[in-house]
Amino acid sequence: MDESNIIYCLTISQEITDGISKSAQALQAAETGIRHIGSVAQKQTICMYNVVTIAFQLKPCLHKQFNLQLIT
Repeated sequence: MDESNIIYCLTISQEITDGISKSAQALQAAETGIRHIGSVAQKQTICMYNVVTIAFQLKPCLHKQFNLQLIT
């Protein structure tokens, strides 16, 4: 194998290594984003549950007026 082939192979190897590293970084960023979305969704769900629970406690006739059921 001559010197130009060795340099070519090293260049390709480095490009592959860089691509794998960038893919791993993108995957980590995606996982972080998904966890954040899940956390926000969970907080909003808990918040909405609390709002509905409080509303039903303050005004028990709401569930009849709007044909709603409180899930416990």
